[in-house]
Amino acid sequence: MPTADKIEIGNKFVGLFIGPSGSGKTPSACSFLDAHPDKDVKVFDFDGRLDSILNTPWIDRSRIDFNYYPPVKDPKTQGLMNDKIENDILAFKIMDTNRFNTVILDGLPMSAFILMQDILPTTHNGQNNNGIMKGRKIGSQNVAGPEDYFYEFNGVTKIVTMIKALPIQNIIITCHVEDILDKEDPDNPMSRTVKVGERLALRNKLSVTIPGLFSHIFRFDRKWLVDKNQITVTFWSDICRSVYPNLPEKLDITGKSFYKELMSFNKKF
Repeated sequence: MPTADKIEIGNKFVGLFIGPSGSGKTPSACSFLDAHPDKDVKVFDFDGRLDSILNTPWIDRSRIDFNYYPPVKDPKTQGLMNDKIENDILAFKIMDTNRFNTVILDGLPMSAFILMQDILPTTHNGQNNNGIMKGRKIGSQNVAGPEDYFYEFNGVTKIVTMIKALPIQNIIITCHVEDILDKEDPDNPMSRTVKVGERLALRNKLSVTIPGLFSHIFRFDRKWLVDKNQITVTFWSDICRSVYPNLPEKLDITGKSFYKELMSFNKKF
């Protein structure tokens, strides 16, 4: 049985990379190829936007292996994506872990959407004991209910914890963020609506639960500067944190390997 005195900073990197679309999360995660010259990166891709690494010449794309998970049209005939994802993670654990040094789950909000598409046809199929059609609909569109949200929460949380438990040095999950809006003057319903914060682009319970599973939460952003995109990463904020003690508040990583920049502040790791 392990004891806590064996835990050291750098034993395992478990990071949540957050930010808007196009802010450099996926290329930064893939830069962890630099962590080991002889080991590859595995991506469980839910966004279908792995082409974001095409403009990153410092990333050797031949060393990135990925599975893509588009939503299925008919879970009854094609099978549940939740089962396929879990089976793929288990198969990876059995067969491929020695080849890889980094595992990335790319696109956590889309994984939640995919699981919702899994469950809705089941909970909205047929009639209940009173002869009433199961589930609510608006036209032909199924409307989610409590049992659907429960399935989504359990499924996403289980997938994240399964990925985290893999015997891999670096575990990274990417997630979009969304603004939290409120009235500038809460006592005046006519006051303008302003941004008062941000959160993960997930339903409330997941948005609260998921950050607690990570030792590092880094926030990426993109800004257009005359002739190029500037990519920055924030290490410390209301939502960001790290167990690495020497990181600055914010860092410009435009055109650079994020992994190398990160490790330059923690050379002993």
